[in-house]
Amino acid sequence: MNQSPFKFLDSYTKEDKDIFFGREAEVEDVYTKVFQGKILLVYGASGTGKSSLISCGLANKFQDSDWLPVEIRRGININDSLRQQLQKIMLTPVATSKNISFPKLLKSIYLDHFKPIFLVFDQFEELFIFGDREEEEKFIATIREVLDSDLQVRFIFIIRGEYLEYLTDFEQVLPEIFGNRIRIEKMTRTNAVNCITGPCQSFGIEVEEHFSDNLLTKLSPSKTEIELTYLQVFLDRIFKKASEKAKEGKIVFSNTLLEELGNVGDVLSQFLDEQIELIPDSEKALALLKAFVSTDATKKQISLRQAAEFVKTIGQELNEKQVDILIQELVNRRILKDKDEAGRYELRHDSIAAKIFEKITTYERDLLEVNQFITYAFGEHDKRNFLLNESDLAYIAPYETKLNFPGPVREFIEKSKTAVRKKKRSRKQFYAVLGVISILLLTSVFGLVYSQKQKSESDRNAALAKEQSAEALNQKEIAEQQRVIAEQKQQEADKQAKIAGEKQQEADKQARIAQEQSSLALIQKQEADKQRQLANTLRANAEEGQRSALAEKEKADAAKQEAEKFSKLAEKNSQLANQEKDKATRFRMLAIAQAMGAKAAQLQDRDQKVLVAQQAYLFNKQYNGYPFQPDIYNGLYAAYEAVNSDKFNTTSLHQGAIKGLISLGPNIFITAGADGKIIKTDLNTDPPIVTTIDSHPYVFQCIALSQDKS
Repeated sequence: MNQSPFKFLDSYTKEDKDIFFGREAEVEDVYTKVFQGKILLVYGASGTGKSSLISCGLANKFQDSDWLPVEIRRGININDSLRQQLQKIMLTPVATSKNISFPKLLKSIYLDHFKPIFLVFDQFEELFIFGDREEEEKFIATIREVLDSDLQVRFIFIIRGEYLEYLTDFEQVLPEIFGNRIRIEKMTRTNAVNCITGPCQSFGIEVEEHFSDNLLTKLSPSKTEIELTYLQVFLDRIFKKASEKAKEGKIVFSNTLLEELGNVGDVLSQFLDEQIELIPDSEKALALLKAFVSTDATKKQISLRQAAEFVKTIGQELNEKQVDILIQELVNRRILKDKDEAGRYELRHDSIAAKIFEKITTYERDLLEVNQFITYAFGEHDKRNFLLNESDLAYIAPYETKLNFPGPVREFIEKSKTAVRKKKRSRKQFYAVLGVISILLLTSVFGLVYSQKQKSESDRNAALAKEQSAEALNQKEIAEQQRVIAEQKQQEADKQAKIAGEKQQEADKQARIAQEQSSLALIQKQEADKQRQLANTLRANAEEGQRSALAEKEKADAAKQEAEKFSKLAEKNSQLANQEKDKATRFRMLAIAQAMGAKAAQLQDRDQKVLVAQQAYLFNKQYNGYPFQPDIYNGLYAAYEAVNSDKFNTTSLHQGAIKGLISLGPNIFITAGADGKIIKTDLNTDPPIVTTIDSHPYVFQCIALSQDKS
């Protein structure tokens, strides 16, 4: 079969530049913004092509020598994934790279490559869906540490718009997190046409006139914006159909072909249902796909073992081998991505995850939530030795027999149950002891009370008659008071009922008025529409010829003005871009020169030291750097010392070591030594001319020359 120019649900990469169309303006915006701050936030709805915009669009704006992109997904833990990705691109191994701080690790990588480093965090919402507070706080601290180090490192965060609010937790430590951001909108119909015709032109596919417009109308009849995921899936279906009909290898996208495909509907659901039905055991395949969906209806990465455990949880008996066979079938059918370096699989796109989530029953969602709760609780147990409490165990109890937990998690649950039982027993024992003590106290008190009771019994009987008489009078007064209160409440109730009736009448009146006004407004609108239609018809008949000619002239004038405007704007933007690019190139080359000077001082190989130091000096000079920059001359001094170490340190210039050296020109040096002398040496004569410029009673540590060389 012919190779398709469409990416289906996969993201575009740098190698796809010849088929990446429709996002030219956004690429320019991102390229401009990436230099406006150390952090760039790229956000938008799912399926707007955010990842492709960076991995293909932005990547092709840079020369390979201008940036070093490092793509990071959260994986199991975002901090561990970041370190793993950085270790992969290290050229100079660091013995303690597992424990070394991120700024030191990034500095070593920069000295290896001499390129600005761009850390691209894709699917960044996964940190908030699957991560915990400790993981977030550690990550935030790492970003702050790197930003404060003044390294040539920039951050790009790609995140779905609905998770943007979670980044407010970053603001206290990273107040600049929202300062430089860009929202990626859904694609317009005009740009969507370019997404169709551009790749077809690159692959020599013939596109009939009006085909693109008809396709977009069929795909989205009433909207001005296009769902890219639906467009890519539909284009993939069209390409397969056109390939089957191709004559003599010529593929044609025709309007007839479009009609043969019928109504579009929900192309993503259709694709998913069709592929699942083609699998022999479709019920088990659907059950397996549910394992790859989070409780937030997003995709999640899991291993073969985790997938096998999940299907058992929802009542499907499959062993790991059967699950592996089903996973490979789903990979071949382009529903799942093949496993990554960590052995994890995931759905090809969040849009598929959303469709699968719709097929998950309420009971299965409860199981997912309980499973996620236990997984998080077990992680907390590993970190802080926390156990489930009585209410936690009651929450998971209805689902416990259905969930197939691995051994360590099962032990954690049983350990929690044991702790709760011990707590209950301790509580019962406490209450039992408390009861015994209470009985003893009551027994001792009872004797004293009884004797007092006998004495006071006669007094109480005497007073009882008197109290009953007073009580009768009191009850009479209370009854009278209650009667008065009842009358007052009845009066208040009547008053409130009257007010309520008046308000109801007023409300009915206002409702009638509103209904009458609404009817009147509708009649007036209908009459106005009728008059407007009549006026439009008369004006159209009278001015049709004149309007047509005038419209064409205005279109031509407008097009000319717009073209001139955009030409001037493009020229201005080009000049600004070239100026910024030249400035950025100069700063980058000067930074490289300084880094090379520092690197030369660290290198052990003599020839490499000399070559790197010389190149650092030439770069600095070529790009108008400060001629006496310390890193450059430290590198030159180190190279000079490496080449002439024996001769230089045994010369009679100084007593003891030479502590510093600067150059006044070819073969003319000024040295400062441990003996406190400053000596000028001219090696252009034979013998060399040696002049002592100054002498001090203390040891020099370094020497530098002023800009006027005085």
